Amino acid sequence: MGGSFSNFVNVQSIAYYGILGETDYRCTGTLIAPYVVITSAHCIYDTKATNSTGWSNIRIGVGSVQPLPKNTNSYTVSSIVMYPDFIYASPFKDDIALIFLNECVPPDVATPIDIEAPDMRESQYIAAGFGQVSQTDLSPSNVKEIIVSQGDQEICKMFFSDAEIGTKVICVAQTNGHGSCFGDSGGPLYKVDYNKLLGVESSM
Repeated sequence: MGGSFSNFVNVQSIAYYGILGETDYRCTGTLIAPYVVITSAHCIYDTKATNSTGWSNIRIGVGSVQPLPKNTNSYTVSSIVMYPDFIYASPFKDDIALIFLNECVPPDVATPIDIEAPDMRESQYIAAGFGQVSQTDLSPSNVKEIIVSQGDQEICKMFFSDAEIGTKVICVAQTNGHGSCFGDSGGPLYKVDYNKLLGVESSM
């Protein structure tokens, strides 16, 4: 992701989704309750975490803009529920999953964020994530964020129905090489004041 490094004060709900002992693959998520993280369903498929055997290998990091293992606030997973209509095919649709942690995150570590339906009259949002920052370095960076604008709705309609746009999907534009990258999947799409979660980063 281009943009700038995030201040933790603004992204206290951000979560790192990773595999135990690995840094090559990761996603981003958002804490929406003391023991619940929301992310993209395709991250669950990619990490083979669709059952209890896979869940045991997943680690969630919260309370920091640093990725695991630099961030020591690591949590294990009790279960994962994916949206039942999700199909692993790009562009992903219904690309949502809920991760239930084995223990609650204390309020002095991280703060859950409320979810709000997007207002399509708003033209700008904040996207954030642990994505790579260069083509040659795949390692996770500290959380970065970028202001994104609504994309060309005619292009959006080539992939999604009118009924989906604005209710299930927000299409945003990537410009001048800046936008979501590998590792940002599942990350939050915030209101510009950071006080509500509007969506989850999916297809890029």
